[in-house]
Amino acid sequence: MGGAGAVRGRILGLFVLVGMVAAPSARAFEFLDGRLQVHGFFENQIRFLADDFHAADDWDLAQWYHVLNVEVEWDLAPNGLGPFDLVSLFSRLEGRYDCVWQRACGLLRAHDQPYGDDARHLPKRVSDARRPGFTGTVPTGDVRRRHGVPREAVLDLDPGPGTFLANVPALDFPFKDRDFGDRRRPGLWFNTPVLDDLFNNAGVDTIFGSADDPAPFYFEPVITGCKYAFRDVPGPENGVGTQPGVWNPGCQIRTLGTLRFKPNPFRSGDLSPITGAGGSTEQPFRPAPLFSFQDPSAPAVAAQGVYYPNAAVRRLLDAGDFDDFDQNFRQAELEWNRGASQQDEKELKELYLDLELFDSRLWIRAGKQSI
Repeated sequence: MGGAGAVRGRILGLFVLVGMVAAPSARAFEFLDGRLQVHGFFENQIRFLADDFHAADDWDLAQWYHVLNVEVEWDLAPNGLGPFDLVSLFSRLEGRYDCVWQRACGLLRAHDQPYGDDARHLPKRVSDARRPGFTGTVPTGDVRRRHGVPREAVLDLDPGPGTFLANVPALDFPFKDRDFGDRRRPGLWFNTPVLDDLFNNAGVDTIFGSADDPAPFYFEPVITGCKYAFRDVPGPENGVGTQPGVWNPGCQIRTLGTLRFKPNPFRSGDLSPITGAGGSTEQPFRPAPLFSFQDPSAPAVAAQGVYYPNAAVRRLLDAGDFDDFDQNFRQAELEWNRGASQQDEKELKELYLDLELFDSRLWIRAGKQSI
C-alpha cells in the first residue's frame, strides 16, 4: 500500500484504536423521578475477510457498521393499576449503517469500491475463477480468468492498406492468451461457464456484434443492470469449476419465467423483433407453447416464450407453494440493515409491556421481543 492508500490505512487504524481506548462510559438519562430512563450506546463493528487468512488476499473490508442503540424503560404504574401490581414498558431502537456500500465512507478510492451497484474492484476471494484449459477431455490451453474478458474485441484484420476493423468474439479460443486488463472488475452474464459459448454466435446477418445477435437479445433481462462474481471451486473439467453469483443489489432476480416474454424460435406466431420472422421447425419432442410471448393473459402454469415449466413446477404453482424469497433489496435498504427481517418495523427491535398480577405471582410480557 502506497501513497494515498497508506494514508487511508492509517486513518482507518486510528479510528479502530480510538474506538477501543476512548469509548465513554455508559450513562442514562432519567425523568419523572427515575420512572423513565433513556440509555444506550454507539459502537463500530469492523470485519475483514481473507481466504485462509492469507494476507495476499487483501484482507477485504467486509463490514463497517455504525450502530446506535437506544433503550427506554418506563415504569408506567410502579404502585399498580387496577388488577395489575406492576405495569412497565420497554423499547429498544437500533440504527445501523454499513460503510462498505459507500467506499468505506469515503476512505477507498472510487475504482477500489468492492460492494454495491457501483462495485468496480472485487475481492480476490470471489474473482479467482479461471477457465479449466479443457473442453470435456480435449485440451484447449484456455486458462484465462473469467473476470475482465469482454464479449467482443476490435481487431485489425488487415494490417495492409485500407485496414478493416471488425467485432470478433473475444470469448473465443483465439484469444486464449490475450490479457484484456482488469481481472478484478465485476463479471457479466456472458462470462458464465457454458453460457459463454452462446455469446460467440452472430445473428442471421452473420455479423458478430450487430443488433440481431441472439444471445444478448434473449438474455437481456439478466444482462441489464446485473454484475456477477465468479469464484474458483472444484469441478469436473481438469478439477476446475466456477461458482457464479449475483453481486450488485440493483440486479432484480426473478425466480420463475424470466424468459417468458421472449419469442419462441419454434412457434410460428412469435415474430422476433430482431429478425422480423416467425418461429418454425416445431416437432413432437420440440414443442412450441400455445401462448404467444406477447399474450398477457397466459396463466403462470403455462409455457410461454422460452419458458417451459415442468410438471412439478406446475403442481407447486397450482398449490400456491411458492412464496416470496425476499432477495431483491435496494442498496439503500442494505446500507441501513433493512433486509427481510427489518422490512416491517425498520429500526424498532423491541417494544413490550411487563405486567404482574396476583401479588406478582403471575408475570406477563406482551409485545415484540428479541428472544
